[in-house]
Amino acid sequence: MRQRLMLRTALLAVATGAVVAGLSATAQENEPTPIERVAAAEDPVPVDEPPDGSLALVVVYQLAFEEGILQNAEVVSAEEIPSFSPKVGVVEGGEWQVTTEGVGSITFFTWDPGWQEAEGDPEGDSEFEWIPVTGSIEWVLVVPLSDDRERIEVERIIIVDTRTGEVVIETEV
Repeated sequence: MRQRLMLRTALLAVATGAVVAGLSATAQENEPTPIERVAAAEDPVPVDEPPDGSLALVVVYQLAFEEGILQNAEVVSAEEIPSFSPKVGVVEGGEWQVTTEGVGSITFFTWDPGWQEAEGDPEGDSEFEWIPVTGSIEWVLVVPLSDDRERIEVERIIIVDTRTGEVVIETEV
């Protein structure tokens, strides 16, 4: 009886050792590859320079939401910068329609920042879902100031919620 117990203990020890060795080998195989660091240039230079007169208006807003509904919008800053014009015209949809008024105008769409995309419920039908924002967020709107090389002078930005038709933000620039 004692020999059987010793034999079982020995077999159990060998089996445990094999499992531990297997787990150790698997863990070593799954270790992340070290990331190679790239040194930044001392004096970085953009690859391309935008053409003269190609500008964009960068407007930073502080937006307050309650369950995805905009409660307040304040302009934090607005600055014209040299830039390739963003391709806002290729966006065919979005809950907010942005229109500029002034000399020349442009209209384009953007997504409502009061709703953030998140991974869906694993048991649900959709891979992603939209979650309403509650709280204050910083939102950056980039408005092109040229259309086919024609200068646009923006005096006012009007943002309309396409679902309700209501003006949600109106900004004098």
